[in-house]
Amino acid sequence: MAYRLAVSYSSLRQNDKAIEWFTRAAQLQEARGDRAGEGRALQALAGEYDIAGKTQQALDLYQQALAIRQALPDQRAKADSLTWLGTVYAELAQPERALDCYAKARDIYAAVHDRVGESRPLYWMAKTEEAMGNLDAARSHIEATLATAESQRAKITSQEFRTTYLATAQHEFELYVDLLMQLHRLHPEQGYDAKALEAHERARARGLLDLLSEARVDIQQGVDRELVQRELQSRQAIEAKEGEEIRRVASGEGGDQVSQIQRELDELRTTYQEVESQIRAKSPRYAALTQPQPLSVPVIQKQVLDRYTLLLEYALGKPRSYLWAVSATGLRSFELPSRGEIEKLALRLYLTVTGRRPGGPNAYQTSASALAAMLLAPVRDEITNKRLVIVADGVLQIVPFAVLPSPGAKTYEPLIVQHEIINVPSASTVALLRRESAGRKPARKDVAVFADAVYQRNDERVAKVVSAALTQPRESEASAAAMNGFGLERLTASREEAEGILKLVAPQERFAALDFAANRASATAPSLAQYRIIHFATHGLVNDEHPELSGIVLSLFDKQGVPQDGFLRLNDLFNLKLGADLVVLSACKTALGTEVGGEGLIGLARGFMYAGAPRVVLSLWSVNDQATAEEMQRFYRSMLGARHLRAAAALRQAQIQMWKDDKWSAPSLWAAFELQGDWK
Repeated sequence: MAYRLAVSYSSLRQNDKAIEWFTRAAQLQEARGDRAGEGRALQALAGEYDIAGKTQQALDLYQQALAIRQALPDQRAKADSLTWLGTVYAELAQPERALDCYAKARDIYAAVHDRVGESRPLYWMAKTEEAMGNLDAARSHIEATLATAESQRAKITSQEFRTTYLATAQHEFELYVDLLMQLHRLHPEQGYDAKALEAHERARARGLLDLLSEARVDIQQGVDRELVQRELQSRQAIEAKEGEEIRRVASGEGGDQVSQIQRELDELRTTYQEVESQIRAKSPRYAALTQPQPLSVPVIQKQVLDRYTLLLEYALGKPRSYLWAVSATGLRSFELPSRGEIEKLALRLYLTVTGRRPGGPNAYQTSASALAAMLLAPVRDEITNKRLVIVADGVLQIVPFAVLPSPGAKTYEPLIVQHEIINVPSASTVALLRRESAGRKPARKDVAVFADAVYQRNDERVAKVVSAALTQPRESEASAAAMNGFGLERLTASREEAEGILKLVAPQERFAALDFAANRASATAPSLAQYRIIHFATHGLVNDEHPELSGIVLSLFDKQGVPQDGFLRLNDLFNLKLGADLVVLSACKTALGTEVGGEGLIGLARGFMYAGAPRVVLSLWSVNDQATAEEMQRFYRSMLGARHLRAAAALRQAQIQMWKDDKWSAPSLWAAFELQGDWK
């Protein structure tokens, strides 16, 4: 009990309380004669003293824990104590003692064939050797650590677990990149900067690369029919339970009932993931898939770039950050300030542009200029007359690069005026998107539009359909009243937006899902595969805790005012088969999602790319309804009108027009939208 309470205080970062209760736990275990429990408590207590900056006390306690564990049969516990003891020696500037502890821990883990355990002291050996200036030795240790992470990841069949597993190795990738760039500084002619970029690509969007490589392969072919049936039943059970959750929330039932349903949903999703993993493990076709490997610099230059395009790839790090500028014929690399310094300016710009930070109408320009000086000044000469393809990292993923000025400009002009700007999860992703769409037969029809969905029971369109003579209270009416608590207002301008788009194509080449027809059934219909552009002018919701539940909100009521499931979730997108060249999410914050190390912000773009769309237009913040309608009509006129511009060029043209129009010139009204994916 004392130990669990101490762990709770530690997780809450209440250091004094954690020390108090870990001390009690160690005393209790000693009194009981439980040596293993005592060693565990002393180890945890040492960690708390270390956090508190009391290094000598931490050292004494780690030594006590090690002395106890050396007399016990658990070799892994002994190796764990040696590893942490080594970190304290490193803090005390005793690197030789630290390395000795790490080496002993590594040997113990190797003896018990624990490769994951072995990688931990190897990582700390790399850190210590780096601090001593032994960069080659540090590189050798970190490469061994990453090799273990890659080999363990390859054994995981669950996509979700594979993604999160590699996320735990991000600090190791960060150290590896930093070591290679330090070596580049010492030996600039030996190509270490190219190796560093390739290492960064290895850490970027690996889960998405796996998904895209699997997207056109029926991995259920050749799998036992009973297992496939279990997968179908699990998916149907989840959908049914999600529908029950929506109905109960809508009817105003208490939190306990809804919480119980959410717990049941968590269990069902776990079961579903287990079944999916079994299918992958037993699938002949999945087993035959080659794990997609990130590209080398020469391959990126050949397969991804052209003479008009410059790749700007950023890596944020604690001591320092890096930028690689890759053209079709060359590579240059630059050291940037620390992650903390960049984050400060990036967040300031985001808050200023979106109006969350007080200031005048042009206050954003000061923040934009400061960030441009930090991120773009090193490549001032390289970016001239080039399309800019951005691989952002960390907080830079929410930065509207279109708003940044050209570095060194005397008067403010947004970057979008001189440059087409594309955002991609990684350079390797672009190559795979092109490969997956290269042999596909083009969609036969032009555009499908979903807009002006019905979100509230008191929407006048519901009132027109439901007879006024119905005076008896119905469950659906109570449900609808509660559903209004979601606070999703009607997007009246989305109808104008939709009608403007539809006018640009012939009636037989378009599909319009408006009002009640803008529903989940229409959005998941197989017929959607006929259209090369799919446009959603709807609300979007981001679930930071469960990104798979993020999605697009379609009509929440049918014509009779009965609540219905109107959520098109990220998980739903993985079951779609689209022929679209472009998906446009004219909704709020659809580019965002949970940050998973190396994967970037896992949002809806990932799902639509898996479903077959090589490019997606999304938004970085909640957008003004009327301004969005204006921007989207300008965008589509450039794309579907006489000029027939590519999507990226058309979006740029629309944003330039908005910026030059006094009515719409504020970046909050036009800069939220960005194109992710292949720009060609």
